[in-house]
Amino acid sequence: MNEECYIILEGKKCVEICGRVICDEETVKSYVEICEKCKKGDRKACVTLHERFGCMSISGWWI
Repeated sequence: MNEECYIILEGKKCVEICGRVICDEETVKSYVEICEKCKKGDRKACVTLHERFGCMSISGWWI
């Protein structure tokens, strides 16, 4: 697993999205899966990552 895609906080695997730490298991799984593909050079995954979790998204649930 690419450690650039997640953080460990209080023993839980979490991700940082738009400056917020999210530890929801399903969100973390989805984010890390796409992030790892992006880090390996998959440009489509990078676009998907930005569209789904980017801070500029008007449909962002974390806003």
